Amino acid sequence: VLMVTGAFERGEMRFVLPDGQPITAVFYRMRAPNRKGRGTHASAELFLEADLLEPEMISMESDALRSFLEEQLETELSAVFEALQRVGSDAMGFGGLQVKRFKSAEEWEAYDWDADYRAMTVTFRVNVMLSQRPHDPETE
Repeated sequence: VLMVTGAFERGEMRFVLPDGQPITAVFYRMRAPNRKGRGTHASAELFLEADLLEPEMISMESDALRSFLEEQLETELSAVFEALQRVGSDAMGFGGLQVKRFKSAEEWEAYDWDADYRAMTVTFRVNVMLSQRPHDPETE
């Protein structure tokens, strides 16, 4: 959720590569996400830097690895959105994008945001840049 809202700074995630090898990546926000929304569709594009722990152990080519991480994150973000949507929670803040298009509180109140949110689809696009940062054991 923090990645989509722009509140994310740094986080560690573990993945299993297609060959069964586990990897750990530390993600950093490169810049604020680009979020758009109108009616029943929204999109969020994220820009992340990924620092791989023990990169010498990874057998995948860097382009394939970057694509793998992007796809995994997009899948996870979609699953989180769908779980939030099922319980009626707009924790990713797409309603805030919708409200900006109305000129008055009356227009917003007349709009059926709840119905649009229940029908909403979101496209997530994650852009990952692989990097090598020095590790600080105090923050690991």
